[in-house]
Amino acid sequence: MNEIMQSFASPSWWFSVVLAGVVVNILAVVLKAGLDAWLSRLSTKRRIVIGRRKAQQTQTVAVLKNDPYQQLMFDLREVKALVTGVLYVVLGQVLIVAAAVMNLRDLIPKQVPRTALGAGWDVLTAYALGAVLLVMGIVSLRDAVVNGLVLKQARSVDTGSVREIPA
Repeated sequence: MNEIMQSFASPSWWFSVVLAGVVVNILAVVLKAGLDAWLSRLSTKRRIVIGRRKAQQTQTVAVLKNDPYQQLMFDLREVKALVTGVLYVVLGQVLIVAAAVMNLRDLIPKQVPRTALGAGWDVLTAYALGAVLLVMGIVSLRDAVVNGLVLKQARSVDTGSVREIPA
């Protein structure tokens, strides 16, 4: 405790603290300007992407309102995305559970220990593949929800269901 109090009393400690504060303040000013410009560009690009996506969605809704065949195809696309998403999520969870089980095998005393070269790569690979599959499943489920909302919007003015497809 005395050493800490002696360092507080030292002029070199106060000089280094003030110098570090000035350096941090200068870095903050420089980084803030760059960060503000970068976030502004990112916001502008995001606004443009959202505008394009809305225009494309409006165009898709206009096409779907007038064409029952396209509505049916959009329904099938939604079901496909839903099934794919559920499959990926389930497979990702199975791989993560399998990796956890593989990780527990070292606790069994009769198990042959892993070599130093390949230690953990199988578990790491299973975790990584499981995480990738989970992300792919979530993206696919999001696409299914978006397709469903677009279809619902297209049918809201319509009779509420797909009309009979002419033979």
